[in-house]
Amino acid sequence: GRGGGGGGGGGDLTSCRGYAAIIGTCDAARERESTKELSNLLSQAIERLGLTAAPPSAVEEDEVAESSKGSESIEDMLRNEVMQIKSQKRSGTQDFVSINTAIKGIVLVKIARRDLCPVMLVKSIFDQISTEKVPCSRHLVRMIPLQILFFAGEEEFASISKLLLEGTFEKPDITLPKLQLSKVVHKRKAPEGDADAEPETSDAVEEDEQGDSKRARIESSTEVAEEVQAVAEPVVVAEPEVEPEVPVPVEVTSTANTAPHAMVKYMMMFKARNHNTLTKTFALNKFREIAPSFLRQDYLHATNVVIVEALKNIGGISYFPDYNNYAELNLRKHQAAVCPQAVSSHILAAATDNNAGEIGAEKAVESEMGASAEEEVADNTDPISEA
Repeated sequence: GRGGGGGGGGGDLTSCRGYAAIIGTCDAARERESTKELSNLLSQAIERLGLTAAPPSAVEEDEVAESSKGSESIEDMLRNEVMQIKSQKRSGTQDFVSINTAIKGIVLVKIARRDLCPVMLVKSIFDQISTEKVPCSRHLVRMIPLQILFFAGEEEFASISKLLLEGTFEKPDITLPKLQLSKVVHKRKAPEGDADAEPETSDAVEEDEQGDSKRARIESSTEVAEEVQAVAEPVVVAEPEVEPEVPVPVEVTSTANTAPHAMVKYMMMFKARNHNTLTKTFALNKFREIAPSFLRQDYLHATNVVIVEALKNIGGISYFPDYNNYAELNLRKHQAAVCPQAVSSHILAAATDNNAGEIGAEKAVESEMGASAEEEVADNTDPISEA
């Protein structure tokens, strides 16, 4: 806390690539407390939304128990013990991991589960404050959700921007980390399938060539026979038969995916922290180039925001709708607007906690000074006069 060393936690920023995360801003020297507050708020939001991770299935525990009953050798007993330890580790998996950013006033929490959307969690926290009208944080100032983190480079930003647009407007039911993971797995499986199919295609080509030569001989013989038959028999021209008109069935297609999108106005919020590779100009121009026609950049009337954060060697991006309705993601500002009286007492309590050590030290000094003065008075008194 007091050293201001970026957020109290383990892990490296590079380990966050491919995952979602939430950046929190706070006052200097309050990173450790802010990290705890952010983790607690996210855990409460998961429980409130009913997204708690399911515990390991009881089938695995039964299999471990049954295998341990019938095993007699030492090797089997050790193997079963290892299986039990692995199952316990699975049950204790964390949903969030705090990352040490080493930047004053900045904390970062990585979302270890790929099925959790940080935008949904942040909205739930703000909605809870609006509903209960009770402040929930003392040290956090802003909460910035990032749907996916990547290496902060120009090429990576272009590819991740396409992924963001696809996940937001085409596949909104899947989170960006899961969508990116499915694409990576698909690319890895594709070359293996092509390599296995090579010998089969070469044999098939030879068989097709032999079959084509046979078909060519058969077709040539049939054409000669038809020409001979046409010369021998007189040609009779038949009148065309009038076929009854049959109504052509009209195919009805759903317009859920083909319906044109309404015009969506957005603006980009770009922030670089200890980073100078990815620039705001490049991000604005590249995203405008990649964005579909129904997305229009408008800084005056936009209600949707594309958040881009560059933090050292990683970058993050997310699409946050109804940005203005959530106090521009300023938690302290939102609490002051919703419950001003409670916030004032809340801030007073925080200030009291901050000054508690100093006040205690001053009182201790005063008590020591009073005790020393009393001792001096006692030493200077004359016992004869007292008598």
